[in-house]
Amino acid sequence: MNFCRSAFCAALSVSSLAGPAAATDCAQWSRFSSTQEYLQPLSVPADSIGSHLSASEWSSGVEIESEMHGDELWIDITSFPGDTTAAAGPRAIMMVGRLADESFSQLVLSDAGTGLFAISEQDIRSIGCQFIWGVEGGQNPIALMREMYAAMTHYGTGQPLSTRWNGSLLGDTTNAMNVNNEIILPGWVMSAVE
Repeated sequence: MNFCRSAFCAALSVSSLAGPAAATDCAQWSRFSSTQEYLQPLSVPADSIGSHLSASEWSSGVEIESEMHGDELWIDITSFPGDTTAAAGPRAIMMVGRLADESFSQLVLSDAGTGLFAISEQDIRSIGCQFIWGVEGGQNPIALMREMYAAMTHYGTGQPLSTRWNGSLLGDTTNAMNVNNEIILPGWVMSAVE
């Protein structure tokens, strides 16, 4: 049973009733805006977000492929240098949420053409719009990681990655780290580690 008590979770339930819609803009998160060109929301076509992130100075050497599968945006980490911090995986997902400009129903983390994990456009956009890197001013990335993994599901089944979310800051943070280390890293990132 999910006992999520945050305002984010309440927004999730409202947005899920509305169904897929046009791409969400970042206007409601204007306090996380930036004049930095590389942080401009919805500025990169979704089907080329992988090559954009791979070429970015913020990539830490991680290479990502992206493509549209119908109205789903699929991203696959194809190269992950062994000396890169594990935070590069969730960071890339949040970067997609800020930068991808297409209207897509969900973001799918894939590996070699197989969908693994999914998060709706509305959920990843709300997280990405608050995510700032390289300069001060963004939301706490640990808080965003909690929200991201609470909203993410197993692709195809729609089952949550964890049912242990209870609204406790320490408990949910520990749960998010466990999801990252026990599900996302081995399921999505590790096959690309060099």
